[in-house]
Amino acid sequence: MTKGSRSFRPFTPHRENRRSDRRRPSPTGGLLRRAPFLFPRLRGGGGGGLGILGIGIVFLFLAGTTLSECQPTPEEFSIVLLPDTQYYSASGDSSGNPYYHQTTWIVENREAEKIRFVLHLGDMTDGNTEAEWVVADKAHDILDAAGIPYTVIPGNHDYTRGGGGIIRDTARYNAWFGPERFAGKPWYGGSLGATNDNNYAFFTVGALKFLVVNLEYAPTRDAICWANDLIRRHPTHRVIVVTHCYLSHGGQGADNCADVYDMAGGGADTLWEELIQRHSNVFLVLSGHINDSEHVERRGVFGNVVHEVLTDYQFEAARACGRFGNGWLRLLRFHPAENRVDVVTKSVEAGNTTLFVDGVPWFFCNDYLPNPEGKDHQFSFTYDMTTPVVYRFSEEGSTTFHDRTVNATLTGTHLTPDIDRSVTGESVVVWEDDSNGNGLFEIYGRGLSAGGCETFPARVLNAVSDGQQRNPAVAIDDAGNFVVVWEDDADGNGLYQIMGRGFDAA
Repeated sequence: MTKGSRSFRPFTPHRENRRSDRRRPSPTGGLLRRAPFLFPRLRGGGGGGLGILGIGIVFLFLAGTTLSECQPTPEEFSIVLLPDTQYYSASGDSSGNPYYHQTTWIVENREAEKIRFVLHLGDMTDGNTEAEWVVADKAHDILDAAGIPYTVIPGNHDYTRGGGGIIRDTARYNAWFGPERFAGKPWYGGSLGATNDNNYAFFTVGALKFLVVNLEYAPTRDAICWANDLIRRHPTHRVIVVTHCYLSHGGQGADNCADVYDMAGGGADTLWEELIQRHSNVFLVLSGHINDSEHVERRGVFGNVVHEVLTDYQFEAARACGRFGNGWLRLLRFHPAENRVDVVTKSVEAGNTTLFVDGVPWFFCNDYLPNPEGKDHQFSFTYDMTTPVVYRFSEEGSTTFHDRTVNATLTGTHLTPDIDRSVTGESVVVWEDDSNGNGLFEIYGRGLSAGGCETFPARVLNAVSDGQQRNPAVAIDDAGNFVVVWEDDADGNGLYQIMGRGFDAA
């Protein structure tokens, strides 16, 4: 549903010691786990045989068991969303900075609001400068000192810019908010590789277990594969996916996240089709980036409702539109006994007559309703928190995977690809490769799962690298073993022989 058709129920809202190496950038890279799952092909319903899990599902529905019958209903609680703090960081290190006021407000209202977790939605800085990261660091030091769990993700402004766009260089982000900062925190789960660009965390309230999956700006194929594997390994958790760029104005998907910055990566449609809709335990997707407030309800493959929420007030300036933010943040108040979540938007700068007339919080931009009490900013949605999670993963989604570059390097020339696929959906792609541009081609191959995740990395398949190798072909059997043949002129005399080589399953 888009903004015009969403079903709102208006709601009226009644330092820890730092590690000495925390600011040193983490090395990039790291090995990826092979994703041992297949991706779906067709959008739509239900998912085939359920095996042992199916027994549990039948029991749950026949018994009519609910969480409240097994144990006490969990207490009410809140999580806080910090959207696009970039202009706070850019405004300098002063006691009046709204970034500091926001995290201080969280600490002071931790008990009253029953705050259990804080999620930053990206764009921690504006220009990715050291001075701005100092501000972001000090703001989150306030949470660290109080022991309040939180996670962060990089937005487009947290990357290095170059060549007319941005490049995937998050050295400064990771120098200040890399895995080392969160190491040892009981709620921090880990990250993809050596950086904190993609990370995850846990929090539990009573019997409700939550998994927070944080994804980089315009997530890459590797990040999406990692997230799918991560969610599949936590079938009893309720999953919140956070990424900076996802929803746009009117509740439409933001699909140009990567394009506008001349970088490779996925937008809303890619994330929905290849990740979110496929897991029955994903119920919430949070994003910022676009100056607006939106709420959309969609149904995953198994009929589960996924709530997508956009929160970004970065252009609210003192009594006008501009670039500041005015201290607005968002709370999600969970009421498990009523299966209801109240979305509450408020400014921590209430009473500040410099920002608001008579100190009364108000919106000055017109991308949303100006009244903070309006349905764009205060609303509720239903979410079943009394029935235990029944996990299913779809192997029949709408798109198996979107376009991806198969060759590992973007330099040089890559020609004459061939592909074969096993009955289980795994494939091997081969091609002739001249990545160094010297005019001599070698035979390369790469393995992919049915969903486009890497089963083995791109590598040279021909045994002798001298001379010229061209026109490869590949055949794969049901077990994943494969044979590659090609034309080979290893001695460079212009006479080609037919060479072949067999490989065991990856």
